[in-house]
Amino acid sequence: GVARTRWMNAVPFATLGQRARLRRVREAVEKVDGLELVGAWLAGTGLASVVPDSRRAAQRIRGLRWGMFTEES
Repeated sequence: GVARTRWMNAVPFATLGQRARLRRVREAVEKVDGLELVGAWLAGTGLASVVPDSRRAAQRIRGLRWGMFTEES
């Protein structure tokens, strides 16, 4: 009942211009209220990159929800 898979070259190197492309994605997402994107493809590989980025996204989402309850109509 056990199998082991060894992944060779599983994490590709970033291509030239990757940072600029990701910056443009983030800028486009910021223009849409309530839309958040998270994941290793955006934040970088590993939990040390993904977890803090995801927490910031969660804080922004909570802020939007709280703002809905506190804004005067």
